[in-house]
Amino acid sequence: MAGTLPAHRRREVASYLAKNANARELLHMAYEAMDASRQLGEPLTQMTAPRPSQMHIAPKADRAPRRHAPRIYRLSRFAVAAVVIFAVGLALRLSFGPFGGPEPTPTLRSDAAPESIGLTLPTSIERLSFAWTSVPETDHYNIVIWDPEKALVVARHRADENHVEAAHPFLQSLRQLLIAGHPYALRVDAIDAENRTIRSSGMVEFTLPN
Repeated sequence: MAGTLPAHRRREVASYLAKNANARELLHMAYEAMDASRQLGEPLTQMTAPRPSQMHIAPKADRAPRRHAPRIYRLSRFAVAAVVIFAVGLALRLSFGPFGGPEPTPTLRSDAAPESIGLTLPTSIERLSFAWTSVPETDHYNIVIWDPEKALVVARHRADENHVEAAHPFLQSLRQLLIAGHPYALRVDAIDAENRTIRSSGMVEFTLPN
């Protein structure tokens, strides 16, 4: 989050985030909280003290309410800082605690097949299409396109079939977001009628040629 990791450590963290959905979501929460904290801090850094000739001495009756404003401002900043600490702490607990792990499992069916979903990846941005192994008892498939370098979700899509063709509106909009030569990762989850994960492809990295 601070941008101080060396390149090799950043790649290690990005690789871990690509495999852990809980950590990705909570890292995003921490980023949002940090941005909110920075926005609250901006007015304080931009304020300048008035010159003595510009100062207006208010009557005593008008001074008292103004003394509480800095205290309220400080409390709001402490509250946002607490959100940042909570989000980061919860991310670490999910990642390394007793209920964490490399893959989220709370919604997995107990009889889930051990093998993963086989994927057919696109060969270029112009020929953008995705296909995967059909999974029995599937109600729908959840598709996630992930940017491992920026640790961000590029796009999500719910598919009723085991393929998405180039003419589909989802791929037409996705084509505008992808960059040739940039690494991405694709994940497809097969979901049953009770919203449980039957099988998953895991994060599969791909790079579209220039």
